[in-house]
Amino acid sequence: MERRALLPILIFLPLLLSAQTFTSKPTGGHWNTASTWVEGSVPTENSNVVINGLVVVSNQTCNNLTINSSGIIEDEPLAGRTITVKGNFINYGIVRIGAGNAGVDIYVQGSVQNYGTLVQKHLRFSGTGTQQFTSTKKISCISIDKLPSGTIQAMSDIEIDSITTVNLDSDILDMGNYKLTKL
Repeated sequence: MERRALLPILIFLPLLLSAQTFTSKPTGGHWNTASTWVEGSVPTENSNVVINGLVVVSNQTCNNLTINSSGIIEDEPLAGRTITVKGNFINYGIVRIGAGNAGVDIYVQGSVQNYGTLVQKHLRFSGTGTQQFTSTKKISCISIDKLPSGTIQAMSDIEIDSITTVNLDSDILDMGNYKLTKL
């Protein structure tokens, strides 16, 4: 009898523990405002987040972050902000510094895939071990960093602008057969 009672719990427990996805409305808004999100509440640090409009950020943490082609991430006025992505970061849209603002730092513990515009303060690979990096567009930021120790493994050619620095300390940027080009 007790085994039958446990069976439904064991079947549905993984669903309850999986990260919920939060999707911004096309009208966007501030990350910390419930009306910004289709779900009607604010994402938590364990949420997967999908951006479909202009979303203004303060200091945020999420599981995975996807910015769709209509999505834009921008920092709050007069303040630099940090987004910590505990999983993977995929960008088809825009990450930008708002007018008169200090810029967005993005810390990613998983892989980085950039197919959009990255014009921000810092891109930090903050996971342990090897992190994969794909980019089909030029990246413009103050720096690309790896901390803690590990390897950034390129999965495509990478283009950075003339002001972007790559800070590795004793870490490894494994370009394989790909090129790193500074324009």
